[in-house]
Amino acid sequence: MSTGEWIQIGVGVVLTLTLGAVLWYAWEARQQAKASARIAEAALRPVIVLWALSAPPRPLGAEVGYALRYKNIGNGPAINIRFCVGFGDGLWSEQGARVSMGIGEEVSPIEVKVPLPIPERLFVLAEYDDASHSRWKTILRLEREGTSVILANKDSKVERVEGGS
Repeated sequence: MSTGEWIQIGVGVVLTLTLGAVLWYAWEARQQAKASARIAEAALRPVIVLWALSAPPRPLGAEVGYALRYKNIGNGPAINIRFCVGFGDGLWSEQGARVSMGIGEEVSPIEVKVPLPIPERLFVLAEYDDASHSRWKTILRLEREGTSVILANKDSKVERVEGGS
C-alpha cells in the first residue's frame, strides 16, 4: 500500500471515531435535557390530595351528601379543577369545579352527592392542569365498611392524563 492509501485509511478511522463521539455526546445531551425537563415539571407540578371525613352522610332526598376535603400539596398551582364521582359501574357524575387553587392553599370542602342505596365502592376524581398545560388527575377510592353507611378512605393516586413533555 502506498502512503496515500494509509493516509486515507487513517482519515477514515479518525472520521469514524469522531462520528461515534458526536453521536455519544448527542445521546448524553438528550438524556440531560430529559432530566432537566422532569426536574422543571416537578418544581411546578400541582398535587391535589383528596380525603373523606368520617362523619355520617347528610340526607338529601334520593341521595346523600358526603363531606370531602382537598388540598394542593404540590409546588405549582392547579388550574381548571373538575371533580367527578364514579359509582364503580363506569358512570361518572360531575360534582363541581373550581378555576384554580394555589400552592399549599388551605383545605377546601366539597360535598359529593351519592345516590341511594349507598354503593359498596365509590371513586372521586379531581382533574386539573398545571402551569405548562399538562393534565393531571387524582383518584380517591372509598369503600363501605361492613354494614356501615360511612364510606372510608382506601387509597389515592395521582397520575398524568395528557400533555407536557
